Parts: sequence; structure tokens; C-alpha cells
Amino acid sequence: MLVLATLLELWAVDRRTLWLDEVATVSSSTRSWESLGALTNHIDFVHRGYYSLLHIWFELVGYSPFALRAVSAIAIGCTAALLVVIGQRLLDLATGVLAAVAFLAMPSVSLAAANGRSQALEMLCAALASLLLILVLEAARSTRPRPIAVGVLWVAYVVVSFAGITLQLWFVFIVIGHAITVLVSVLSRRRRRWRVALPAAAAFALTGIVTVPFALRAMQQTAQIGWLKAPTLAEAAVMLFRDQAFTEGLVQRDFGWLTALATFSWCVAAIGIIWAAVRRPGVLALAVPWQFLPPIGLFTVTVLLTPTFTDRYIAMCCPALALLIATGLRAFLHRWIAILGGVLLLPILVGGVYGWNLARTGIPVTTDYGRVARMISDAREVNPQQRQALAFGALQRPGAQLPIGYPSSLRGVDDLTYGQVRVPDDYFWPNGRSQGDAAAAAGPYQLLWYVGTEGASSDQFAQAIGSGFTLREKTSLGGGTFLFRFDRTG
Repeated sequence: MLVLATLLELWAVDRRTLWLDEVATVSSSTRSWESLGALTNHIDFVHRGYYSLLHIWFELVGYSPFALRAVSAIAIGCTAALLVVIGQRLLDLATGVLAAVAFLAMPSVSLAAANGRSQALEMLCAALASLLLILVLEAARSTRPRPIAVGVLWVAYVVVSFAGITLQLWFVFIVIGHAITVLVSVLSRRRRRWRVALPAAAAFALTGIVTVPFALRAMQQTAQIGWLKAPTLAEAAVMLFRDQAFTEGLVQRDFGWLTALATFSWCVAAIGIIWAAVRRPGVLALAVPWQFLPPIGLFTVTVLLTPTFTDRYIAMCCPALALLIATGLRAFLHRWIAILGGVLLLPILVGGVYGWNLARTGIPVTTDYGRVARMISDAREVNPQQRQALAFGALQRPGAQLPIGYPSSLRGVDDLTYGQVRVPDDYFWPNGRSQGDAAAAAGPYQLLWYVGTEGASSDQFAQAIGSGFTLREKTSLGGGTFLFRFDRTG
């Protein structure tokens, strides 16, 4: 499962354009350690762990859009493999395999695998911490418990949980959900409850102690999520019901189909909850708090403190929902009604194929800088001796996304706006030269690429470079942004 899932998610993972937050990851992770420290002391401290991991990865393999997203794709493959083990431990191997399939079929999981942000690693940490919790509870129930082995498992749990928190502060709600799981396990024991309760209390207390300094530091930068708006209860319910696992926010999508897939999947999960409540309540003791406590916690924080509720922050609950869906399918896997289980699995698989393809080939809702990179690279291959340059106009979002995200595609093309401009230590994007200064430097070139908006800005650039250039091509990049190609006359 590990190999198959990883290869599936790696396939064409870099086909869709990088979006703004991914290029912010690149800008952060490809700078020096000193500059990364300065940046995260000013902004994005909550992502310092993720940026540091990517920094080490890029030092090993070099940066490319594929290398950026490969980390997420591998994390999703590993999470699917862990779900097989978790399902087997909780119920049986069939449940584990079905959980992995349901997880990989979720559109939001397909998007996380093709996204250079931390959601995929958050899912991996949640699954690994959950497996460690299962193992430590199994060890504590043994007739011959091994204190050293139990202690090692609890230490590993604390390390993995804190790693998850450094990736996403609200991972703390996963840990709280695990505490509820332990409480259920303690209450279900008739004897020697202290064998579970005491080490668990120590582990959760230690996790809290090491988390407090990080949380206090991260909370000083809450202004960076000031764009979040407090949802109504109905809007939060929609995010939990559909957007957590069954939508892809970076591409144009059909909400009708995704809502239908979410409805069907949740109905199967409801069957799983009912069946497990009778047959295997241990499944619910883990999966239900994992699935529902983070959104409840985030909504509570939103109401009492500051808006924090968004589908991105509850993506780490997707493996839990996959477990519940798998349990619902497992309820039908005996005798003749196994045929019905196969019928129920079919729409989930169809939705998975649709979501996987959408995450890679869907029309982006942001400026398609990947297309710009391919066009410029193709033009360089056709005429490598031609002197080419690139300039940017005034844009709603920084044009530096292109040179930062696709440096290899722009090799041999002089950047008249951002070239030789240093990225500041305390921010993601450089302050480029003015459009007029870029146009004034256009003299030595045979081909000019200009990224800007249609209208006065592009007209001013055309006038500034003079009659020596002719507009040959104009390509829409989405979001009101265009790529203009100017060839030297004659």
C-alpha cells in the first residue's frame, strides 16, 4: 500500500501551477538559516517547523516544483499505509485496506498531496500519533506489560504530537481527542486502571508543557490570519460536512458533484458508527474524537477569541473520517451482502478518480504561473540564442511568484523587475523595480515577456518600450492577469 499510494500521488504532482502560499513556502525554505529565522521571528512562526524541514529537503535534492510537492505526496502515501495498520489493529485487515482506499479517494486528500503546504504532513502526524496510542494501550492491556516498552511508546507519542503541533498549532485538538480515547479506555477497564491513567497523564502533561512556549510565541502573530472571517454555525457545518474532505479550493470545481459525494460518504460513515457502536466500540473511541473534536475546538476558539475555523485547519481529520467510512463498508463484507459493500465502494472510487485528476489538471482559481513558465521555457528551447527578458506590471498579488517558484524555467531570461533585487529577510517577496525602469532596460533584447493586467498598465509598458517592439501574443492567465509577448520589429 505504501509504494502504490506514494506512486499514485507522485504521478503528475507538479502539473498544476504553484499558488501563492506554496511559493511563500519556497521563498522561506530556500533562504539561509539566518534569513529563515529572521522571517519566522517576524511572520509565519507557526510554520517554522515545516519550512525548516523543507529547507533540509531542498539542500539534499535541490528545489523544483516536483521536489516541493513530493514531500506532501510521500506523506499521503505513508498516511494511507498507516491507516491499513490502524484499521487492522482496531478491527481487521479488510477495514484497514478500505480505510486507505477511502482516504486516497477523498478529493481534499488528493489536493493535499499536490500542495506544497503542511496539510499532508499534519495528516501523517495524526495517523502516526494515533497508531502509537493504539500500541501503547494494547501494551498496557497485556497480561505481562513491559514498562520500558510502554515508556518508549509514550515518549514517541509525545515527540510525534509535538511535531504535529509545530506543523499546525491546532493539532493540540488531536491530542485532546486522544486524551478522550484514553479516558474511555481507562473507564472500560475493571482493574489496574492506573497502568493506563498514570503514564497517559504524564505524557499529555509533558506534551502540554513543551507546547506552551511554542503556542505563546505563535499567538503573537495572529494578525497573519486576519483574513479569516468567523463562519456562522451553518457555514461551519458545511465546511465540516463537505469542505474538509470533499472539495478542492485551488481549482474550479463542481460543488454539486462534490456535495453529492460528501453526502454519500457521510451516510456510509453513519452506518459505520452505528455498526461499530454495537460490534467494535473501540473504533469509535479513537475515530470519533479525532474527527469531531478539532472542528468543535476551532469553532469554540472562533467564538470566544479570534476566527480560526477553516477547512484547511481540519484537514488533519480526514484519516479519521476514512476510518468511519471503512467501518461502514466493512459492515457489509460478509456472505452475500458483500456485493452491496462493493456497490457502495464504487461511487467513492469514482469520486476518488475525479478528485485525483482535478487536483492535477483542474483550471486554477489563481494566476497560472506554471503556464507562463512553460511558455517561456518552450520559447527558449526554440531559439536559445535569442536574448529574452521578463517584466511585471502592477498586480494584485506579487509577480515574484514566477521567478521564485519556477527559477529553472526562466534560466537564460533576464528579469528586469526582480532580477538582482534581494528578498528581504523579514518577508516573502522582494520589492521589484518600477515598470518604467524595467521598460527603460529593454533595449538589448529581441523578445520581451510582460506579465500584467489588460488596459492602461500594459498600454503604458508598450509605449515605454517604444516602436521597436510589436505585440505578438496575449495569453490570459486567469484572475485578470495576462502574459504579453513583444518581439523586436525586424
